[in-house]
This record gives sequence, C-alpha cells and structure tokens, in this order.
Amino acid sequence: MLRQIAAIRGAVAGPMAEVLEDHLREPVAAEHITPEQRQDEVETVVSILRTYLK
Repeated sequence: MLRQIAAIRGAVAGPMAEVLEDHLREPVAAEHITPEQRQDEVETVVSILRTYLK
C-alpha cells in the first residue's frame, strides 16, 4: 500500500510542478496586474502548496 501511495505521489509531482511553474510565471510575474492582484495570486500558490504538501 505504501509503495502505491509513493508511486501515485511521484506520478502527480511532475504535472503539479508544471502547473505551479506556469502559475508563477504568468499571473504572479505579470507586469500588468496590481499589487493586490499579485498578492492574491501568491496566496493562491501558497494555498496550493500547503494542500499538496500535507
């Protein structure tokens, strides 16, 4: 059972990294958004990370 869980987590790690990278590069790094919007985007990424790393 633990091996299956580890395999699933490993399989999800790649796509999760790509999604986070895209989210950081596009909305968070965008020059045309306000500081408030940027903070909202950062909070979204932090929330995703906290959920994923539980």
